Amino acid sequence: MSGGETTEGIRKIDAILNRADQVGVYPGVAAKIQEIAKDPWSDLKKMEKTVALDPTLSARVLKIANSAFYGLQREVSTLSHALGILGFVPTRDLALALSLGAMGQQVGVRGEEMWTRSLRTAATAKLLARFTRGVRADDFFVIGMLHDVGILLLLNLEKEKYERIIRRFDPNNPALLQAERLLFGFDHATLGAQCLRRWGLPEYTCDLVQVSHHLQRPGDKGHALLKLALFLEEEALHEQDAAVHNSFTHPANQVLRLPESILSRVVQVLDEEIRELQRVT
Repeated sequence: MSGGETTEGIRKIDAILNRADQVGVYPGVAAKIQEIAKDPWSDLKKMEKTVALDPTLSARVLKIANSAFYGLQREVSTLSHALGILGFVPTRDLALALSLGAMGQQVGVRGEEMWTRSLRTAATAKLLARFTRGVRADDFFVIGMLHDVGILLLLNLEKEKYERIIRRFDPNNPALLQAERLLFGFDHATLGAQCLRRWGLPEYTCDLVQVSHHLQRPGDKGHALLKLALFLEEEALHEQDAAVHNSFTHPANQVLRLPESILSRVVQVLDEEIRELQRVT
């Protein structure tokens, strides 16, 4: 799935990602998780040792494992237990998402706002996924957290230049992508997707990040679910009844076909779910 970037645009993306590696934008533990993700001989024990290097990250993984998001039947008290229950790949993706999200804390208020927004999208996407056949709720929890990682990268690497346009456009506005292409030669969605490809995340995750803000009609359930989550989390900030109706008639729901009763249930519990997620992250 292409964001329409030229060969020159892809070259510029590679250059900025190389710069991110050189200047140490990513939290240290994230780089170690990346190495494990690419190592075919890695196992849960290696992952546990790596996550344990960052006490804050370890605590967040444990809190999320014990939260309503995973609905485990008994309390998880150790990182080893959490990894054993969640599995290697979900733990890897969750730990990577949480550690990359820490980039938002490095760039002040706007970065914090973007991370909060990503958490809202993650909660909404996971709730919708629970009622959608053929998708994994855990996958969309991670996709929701990572869908705007390209914005966090630009705020870290091109803050002064990027601030000039991001203050003018909502991150969900496709006009932001156009402005980014004019300024940088690529957009944040394609930058984020290419970053995640480098880090070894599943291609499906990378593809959805790349098309997350594109205008075209969603082509599959995953794309439709992410589009609806982005729309619903913003609508629900205003008026709940309108959020339900507008989500029901949204083009993405022509693919998902979620009834209004389900969308109403999602909206009713969304604020509580988001508060819980903010508490544990």
